[in-house]
Amino acid sequence: MSTVLASALRDDEPIVLRPQLDEARFKAALAEFPAAVTVVTCWGDAGKPVGATLSSCGSLSLDPPLMFAAFDRSSATLKEISSPGKRFLIHLLGEGQEKTAYRLAGKGADKFDDVVWRQTRFGPQLADCCRVFRCEVHALLSAGDHVIVTGLVHGVEEERRQPLVYHRREIYPAPERTEAPR
Repeated sequence: MSTVLASALRDDEPIVLRPQLDEARFKAALAEFPAAVTVVTCWGDAGKPVGATLSSCGSLSLDPPLMFAAFDRSSATLKEISSPGKRFLIHLLGEGQEKTAYRLAGKGADKFDDVVWRQTRFGPQLADCCRVFRCEVHALLSAGDHVIVTGLVHGVEEERRQPLVYHRREIYPAPERTEAPR
C-alpha cells in the first residue's frame, strides 16, 4: 500500500477528488447499471410514516448482517432516519408495485396516500413486497452529495414475486429465470 493511501486511511479527513468529468455522460453511464428498486421507510418524529424510493441500496456484510441505503443529503427521509439505533425497513419492490415506487420517489406529506401499508415497530411496512428487511441504524457515512446509512438486519420477510429493476431511467420487472441455477 502506498504511503499516501495508508496515511489517508488513518486520517478522519476524506480524500476529495474532483476530476474533470462531463456530468451528462457520467449520468448516462450510470443509467446502464441495473439496480433493485427499493423503498426505505421509518416513523418520523411526529409519528407519521416517512419513506423514499432508492436505487442505491443493497447487501453489505454477512457477519454482522448489514445492508446499506444511499440517500441524497436533502432527503426528508434521511433527516428522520439519521440517529443511531433508529429502526427502519428496506423493501425490495416487486412486479405490480411500479406506482408505489414512483409515489414514494416524490416529495410531500401525502406520499403514503393510496399506498397499502401496515404499522410495525420498525416502521410502516408496505404490502406485497418481494423482501422486507427489518433494520436499525448501524452507522452513517458521508459520501459526496449522499449519506450512506448502514443498517443492522434483525429479520427478513419474503414473498415469491419478481423484483423490480431500475435500468436506463425506467422501472421493469426482472425477467423470470427459465433454467435451473448452476
